[in-house]
Amino acid sequence: MRLSLRFLQTDLSKGAAMRGGAALCLGLSILAAQAQQVCSPHMPKERPDSRYEVVQNAEPANSEVRDIRTGLVWQRCALGMVWNDSAQTCQLDGSLTSAQIATWTQALDLARAAVPSKVAGATAWRLPSHAELYSLADRSCYRPALNTTWFPGDPASWFWSGSPNRAAVDSAWIVNTYNGEDFVSSKNTRWFVRLVR
Repeated sequence: MRLSLRFLQTDLSKGAAMRGGAALCLGLSILAAQAQQVCSPHMPKERPDSRYEVVQNAEPANSEVRDIRTGLVWQRCALGMVWNDSAQTCQLDGSLTSAQIATWTQALDLARAAVPSKVAGATAWRLPSHAELYSLADRSCYRPALNTTWFPGDPASWFWSGSPNRAAVDSAWIVNTYNGEDFVSSKNTRWFVRLVR
């Protein structure tokens, strides 16, 4: 089953209906994330394993990856999850029952408050721009539309970018790791967060 949120692309002024529909889709996509990833046998992977490399000296070990094409360094796990190197997956950090969700303003604050990388010369963590976040999407697959070798165990759902929507000041861009779609959302809606540097 492939979720589509095209029905949300109606009128952003219908905020309550949008939030209700988005919440429903959030719940459905989290449930679907527990299923096996599906990839097209007729399309090459858009984000093959060779596109990424582990960042040396990260803590926890191997918790950061570099996109060789863009040079961006990503946390492998959504906020609220931690990299378990022995299990080679993202897991809950023990204090949360699910990965952390936040409003857009909260997501910006979480990025500013993030513990700095231990890698020498590393820049501060931040929310990715819309284009940066969209660069992770592999639309040859869904459930999730991500490279699961490098980003395993993540919720297949909407993630905040740091890019506000220029057409409506109360919304910002989001990307769905379930199917690789992008959209705009009210800044008061709560979505997942992944950091980049």
